[in-house]
Amino acid sequence: MSDPAAPLRTEIVRYDDRIVRDFVIATLVWGVVGMLVGVIIACQLFAPGLNFDQPWLSYGRLRPLHTNAVIFAFAGNGIFAGAYYALPRLLKAPMWSRRLSLTHFWGWQLIIVAAAVTLPLGITTSKEYSELEWPIDIAIAAVWIVFGLNMLATIFTTAAFFVVVMLVLLWGMTHYGWFRGVNDESAGEEFAPLTFGQTTVFFTVYVLFQVWNQINCRSLTADQSGLSRLLQNRAFLMIASLTLIGQILIVTFSYDIFKVRPLSIGHWLVIAASTSSVLLFAEIVRWVRRRAVSVAVVDR
Repeated sequence: MSDPAAPLRTEIVRYDDRIVRDFVIATLVWGVVGMLVGVIIACQLFAPGLNFDQPWLSYGRLRPLHTNAVIFAFAGNGIFAGAYYALPRLLKAPMWSRRLSLTHFWGWQLIIVAAAVTLPLGITTSKEYSELEWPIDIAIAAVWIVFGLNMLATIFTTAAFFVVVMLVLLWGMTHYGWFRGVNDESAGEEFAPLTFGQTTVFFTVYVLFQVWNQINCRSLTADQSGLSRLLQNRAFLMIASLTLIGQILIVTFSYDIFKVRPLSIGHWLVIAASTSSVLLFAEIVRWVRRRAVSVAVVDR
């Protein structure tokens, strides 16, 4: 049992803010470019001679350049900067791969440059807001795959247990009929092909996972167990108890409001025991990390 008087070690998480800075700089640069092109085509509306009889400066070619620059270069880079800033802090972990982050950044900038070259030259599909030719479209898809892979890998390596269990449960319900015998009545088109019993189990598993995760959140570092002084924290116990009681009341009495049906005591016990595994998993991870820190200190 840990000593309450023992000093706690601070766990430092280093975020990769360099990629955020790069996307912010790109946002500002492309924002200036896109808005400057917008000013030029706005002036051409009352002074058509501003195209200087050059096809690549004509209104018809600069307008798609303006819209693509503002939407995909300016707003796109801004959204990516926000994603790379928020996700690591939400998960309290750095991005999974800096190499993928850099591939995403430079790939997106090259796509924008390719668009900035091809659109004024008239190399387009002539379709509104999808003017870019197929090689650039393939590059866009590839960059989005890189971005998605990096995001999902970051999520799954930090919240893997919870996410995997919920996905496996949903997959088993839809493909193998898990818990179909709880209540075989259809839950309606919005939940098809699940039955009322399956939606009830899935909903309850999700909520009880959160109840156990409340205990996990009592310890944000590996130095202390989430169970430490749990029984002394009356406010926490009251909140967790009210959450559990509320879920029992919803499942037992709400019926069509939440598309649920009452569960048997046996199902409640099975769900409570199985969802508590998220707490066990987190405690094992904390124990392993404590051991790793202890070994590192001894090695020094």
